[in-house]
Amino acid sequence: DKELKALRPLFDQFDSDSSGSVDVSELTKIVTLMKLEMSPAEVKALVAEADEDGSGEISFDEVRATRRRGARR
Repeated sequence: DKELKALRPLFDQFDSDSSGSVDVSELTKIVTLMKLEMSPAEVKALVAEADEDGSGEISFDEVRATRRRGARR
């Protein structure tokens, strides 16, 4: 999927601690950079929705799974 391939470098850029996943603070930076209007609660909810393993962070595999679920809707 071209969209996911394009998203990977952005994901890696904002994974500031190189943990392989993005936490709420890292996702907040993405939201701010993209000038999206999301409250801190909405960012947390987005992480919770995508966070399949309950780690409090979103791995790229979880991004991929979330994207697949969204495509089926």
